[in-house]
Amino acid sequence: MKRWWIKATLLVVLILSCTFLGCSGNTGTANPDPNNQEQLTGSVLRDTSGAPSGVRLTWPRVSDTTVTGYHVYKSSTTIPDSARGEDTLWVEFGGNPLVPQVALATPEVTVDDLFAPLVGEVIHYRLTSVNAAGEESRLSQETAVTIQDFVITNITPTSAGIGDNFTIEGQYFGQYDSVEDFVYIPGVDWTPGVGFEPASRPATISNWTADAIDVAPSLGTTLGQVLVIVGGSDKSSTQTFVNSDPYITSINTLSAAPGTEVQLTGNNFGSGQDATHRVVIGGTELLNMSDYISYTNTSITFLVPNIAAAQYPIRVRVDTTNSNEAYLEVGTSSGPIWEHSWGETGTDVFNAVVTDDTGDVYLSGYTNSYHGAPFDVLLAKYDSDGNWQWGRVWDNTTHSNAADRDESSEDMCIDSNNDLYICGSTMDTGVQPTLLLLKYDSDGNHQFTTTWGTGTASSSFGMAVCCDSTSAYVAGTFGDTMTDVVVVRFNLSDGAITDDAYWDLSSGYEGVNDIVVDGNGDLIITGYTSDAFGASAYDLFVLKINTDLDLIWGHYWGSTGQDFGYGLYVDPANTVYVCGGSDSFDTYEQPIVAIFNSSGVLQNDFIWPLSSSSKFLMIEQASSGNFIAVGTGYFLDDALYCAVLGDTALDVLSFRMYENEAVTPTGLAGWLDTSSDLYMCGQITSLSGMWSDVTVSTNAVTALDAAETAALTFFDGVSANPTGTTTNVTGTLDTGGGGYDTLAIKYNPE
Repeated sequence: MKRWWIKATLLVVLILSCTFLGCSGNTGTANPDPNNQEQLTGSVLRDTSGAPSGVRLTWPRVSDTTVTGYHVYKSSTTIPDSARGEDTLWVEFGGNPLVPQVALATPEVTVDDLFAPLVGEVIHYRLTSVNAAGEESRLSQETAVTIQDFVITNITPTSAGIGDNFTIEGQYFGQYDSVEDFVYIPGVDWTPGVGFEPASRPATISNWTADAIDVAPSLGTTLGQVLVIVGGSDKSSTQTFVNSDPYITSINTLSAAPGTEVQLTGNNFGSGQDATHRVVIGGTELLNMSDYISYTNTSITFLVPNIAAAQYPIRVRVDTTNSNEAYLEVGTSSGPIWEHSWGETGTDVFNAVVTDDTGDVYLSGYTNSYHGAPFDVLLAKYDSDGNWQWGRVWDNTTHSNAADRDESSEDMCIDSNNDLYICGSTMDTGVQPTLLLLKYDSDGNHQFTTTWGTGTASSSFGMAVCCDSTSAYVAGTFGDTMTDVVVVRFNLSDGAITDDAYWDLSSGYEGVNDIVVDGNGDLIITGYTSDAFGASAYDLFVLKINTDLDLIWGHYWGSTGQDFGYGLYVDPANTVYVCGGSDSFDTYEQPIVAIFNSSGVLQNDFIWPLSSSSKFLMIEQASSGNFIAVGTGYFLDDALYCAVLGDTALDVLSFRMYENEAVTPTGLAGWLDTSSDLYMCGQITSLSGMWSDVTVSTNAVTALDAAETAALTFFDGVSANPTGTTTNVTGTLDTGGGGYDTLAIKYNPE
């Protein structure tokens, strides 16, 4: 039997009197009341923190003058009768020099056995009485004491607000010690740069007794089991406590600009926003319904107000009760860096935009404000801060009939010397449009005018232009019914035509929308053609040709609906991104992107489902690696939008509409500069606008990739040099006038 025994070090407290539990010792000491020996009891002692500190033993006094003391036997296992008299197991209280003589008048004896017990440990005790000769009575009945931890039995009530008390009921909590005793409730803590993280929130303790603790939840408390710590030992309640006040558990962004959406999630926000349910940002209550996108008991989406850039605390206030705080870094306005309109009494439109290496902005388009109908070519310049620099209008005075002098500008590019090349069409000698190329320097000085197709009795239109170090390449359509695609190469210095080619992609109409130079110096062209798949209306095409205008590869993309290619981007690996619109996969035309590798093999394609007809006009890759797309469409009463897409799967990171409540702004082109600032242009009848978020998902689509197109057919076009006139013009800035005015926007999409 494993036994142990505390001798002189056992702290002994004797209560005034020694009672005799039958004193029949080894020599037969009399035991006048043997039943009293069965009444040895023990209980756990606890220190001020509630932790177990020993055992208190108690037994009744027996009136027997022969009893002079007691022996207490203690063991971790059951104590047998044979243990009596074993020197290693007993402690003598009577007669011990450390213990005073026991007074016989005391009705019971109490002894504290002080040691460091372990929770769950079981201690066994038996007792004998001893006479002066040291003779023992028989052993008493054994008492076993289990060292119990504190227990939690109940929480009432199980729900309370911040600062309101509830009670934790139980046993053995002991006396409160601020160093070792605590109560925690699940909740959240705010970590700067991270947001809310799960945490145990300390409760406020107002009263602590051995069997009840009164506490109140603190800000940040949510719901869960209550944790009580007593003297280093911890236990959780079986019941769940719930914070009945509003509380926030997450915010979807740590930074946002005015006018953008922010979502808070949590609980107890109320069923809807009104004068008593609202978000408070930096101490200012958002009270207007227009401040909110949605408001439910567990989620609020609101618009950041137009406030100064700074970090603001955000709470939800229900009646007069505040939630815990989130924090939002408010940046500069999500509106444009600048936006301008310009025009006179007629219609003035920008449909192409580029920037130079100093940050100045050039926009081209068409106008009928200055020479009357029909239209003239328009060119304008802003500096990087949006200040108007100059405007130019080009009119083809070679044509004798002013009513037939219709000039269009469709696209523009800029070379390394900051010279500008504008393509379009003009009727220079008859009634058939001919392909047009204009060159201006960065100060708006006209350099040359060249046309292609004069005298062919067939129409030709320049629709897209790009340039390398020696040549400008204009892609467009050719033929009486626009049945062929044409590419013409011009010398940069004087506009001389150095090569041309055209080809027929199908039996129907061909349209060209963009041309770019890839990293190998080859040309990529996109647009749309009819009847490529037989039953379909229009299908997107993409061609790759070299600078000698030899076909490298060509493919169609689309399905049974109408599919259009509007914009191109080629990455450093010469992967080709074609953006456009398609209604093959939805009721309305929707924005699409098709991706081809450098060999023309389709890699992936995506669609962005929107509520009505829309399309991507431009796609470029920003320095962050994300893709920026500019689109236009007629949904939510808006017609110009910007999408920020991820760098791999093109997941939507943001999708923002440019809104103007009075009118519908039309977007026609976009340009991303080397600083990843975005420039957009189009037409509008009044300013100003703002940006708002739209929820849009990205879907992969299954599209067709038709066989390579037919080989190019070479054709020698006829060139001419009309003597058109460039006029300096001024207009009205930002006030609107006439029909449509130009729209120019500088915007930071990320």
